[in-house]
Amino acid sequence: MFGLAVFVGFLCCGIPALAAIFFLIAAMYYTAVRDAGVWDGIVRSYRMALRNAGTLAAALGLMIAGGLVMLVPPSVASIALQARYGQLWGGLAAQGVFMICGLPAGYLLWVFFGSGLIAIETAESGVPIKR
Repeated sequence: MFGLAVFVGFLCCGIPALAAIFFLIAAMYYTAVRDAGVWDGIVRSYRMALRNAGTLAAALGLMIAGGLVMLVPPSVASIALQARYGQLWGGLAAQGVFMICGLPAGYLLWVFFGSGLIAIETAESGVPIKR
């Protein structure tokens, strides 16, 4: 019964939240940079997501997959280092591994996602792209 309740709760809250993220990902950008009102930014973001669903889904998929991959090395390092050096020193060493591996990877993923949004905006603005 508990599993069913969790499943129904996810359907009612989790999936609509993911849909809201997908459709409203650029609302703040349109509001802040494009001098649109709040409601106009939401509408523009929704329309942009509908017109460019494939590109946006690929960019979000890359972010999610990269984020999951980015969690593995620090997690494994944390377990291994804490087992070898104890809770305090192993935890500090694991933080260093995350700083060295995780932060640059997260930054690169954010840059790739931003390039996807830039590609969408360039395509929608009608600016010819020379090849």
